[in-house]
Amino acid sequence: MSEELTRAKLIKRGADHDLMQALKSVINMKTQLETVQTEHNTLWELVKPLTLLFRTPKDSERRWVDIVKQIPSFFEGYVQGATKVRVRNVLGTL
Repeated sequence: MSEELTRAKLIKRGADHDLMQALKSVINMKTQLETVQTEHNTLWELVKPLTLLFRTPKDSERRWVDIVKQIPSFFEGYVQGATKVRVRNVLGTL
């Protein structure tokens, strides 16, 4: 009987130790999650005005991330269009 009691106490200690490790891990992950959420919110607040510049009425059903992904192509199109206008102006003066 005392051997079984000793074995039960060892099992309980091991379980208590595992439980404490799991609790520490959960607390650590919660802290990391809060940090990531804060960084995400900060990033979104910085990107949102830029995204609103390129959002059109037809984009009302689209996800913000899809609009953000298209911003480089909007800039590229703008630069190409501006270049064409400049070339036409230069050629028009010749």
